[in-house]
Amino acid sequence: MFVPPFSERLPAPACDDRVALVMVATGNQQGTAEHRRLAGYKAVADELLPFMRSRGHLHHLVFRDRTAASAVVVAESGGEVVLGGATFRLLLLPAAWLAEAEGEMAAPVRSERDTRMHNAQPVLCMDILATAVAQRRGACGCGHGTRLVNYLKAHLLSEAKRRRALPVLLTQSDDGPQALAFWHKQGLEASAGASACVARLSGSDGKSHIVYDYSVPMLAIGEAAVRSVKPGESTRAQEDLDLELENLEISGEVERGGDVKRTILKKG
Repeated sequence: MFVPPFSERLPAPACDDRVALVMVATGNQQGTAEHRRLAGYKAVADELLPFMRSRGHLHHLVFRDRTAASAVVVAESGGEVVLGGATFRLLLLPAAWLAEAEGEMAAPVRSERDTRMHNAQPVLCMDILATAVAQRRGACGCGHGTRLVNYLKAHLLSEAKRRRALPVLLTQSDDGPQALAFWHKQGLEASAGASACVARLSGSDGKSHIVYDYSVPMLAIGEAAVRSVKPGESTRAQEDLDLELENLEISGEVERGGDVKRTILKKG
């Protein structure tokens, strides 16, 4: 069921004038650039996803799990600064695996191209296990979460083409409205079918496929799973962050000049 996160060498980084996105495999030695990037991402995730730290679960996924890999968002600011990342697995599944999900999904009808792909090809599912993006002045509301997911989608599309498989994107979103809206914007839908997919994976291997509390399974199939979304600025997110920081400073929880507030995009 699990397949290596990379069928060949690691994909090239994706860069724009704001950040670079880099794929990192597990099992790196301490002191290497790869290990430092994973450590920076995990530091962000430790604050945003504390429930995943239980029994070393998050540490295992990020550093040791050979079936998983991570995409990391980095920026240059007098040196490399890690803004967050996402951890995922790839699963190669028979076409019949989607039958139950497609029967219950409240989603648009598949395109003719997706129908042909489904009838002839297996399924390559990218299961996004964790996503954490730091939210701070100069980074919050800048579209880095969308850049990260676009990078994952590009990798999924490349791997699906190599394996001649139908691309599917699966995640367990935090149940908050902002997280749900974020993943909906990325093309994923919450449905009974998405829940059935998560339950089926958990039923086959409950140790590897954990169903998280306070989460909402979301799914995208075919073209929707790999469609790029244009990153955008969110003035509201920046204003909300400034307000929350101001309240923390008034209450004495943040020292002068402190820039520590972060928010969760997803739990998974």
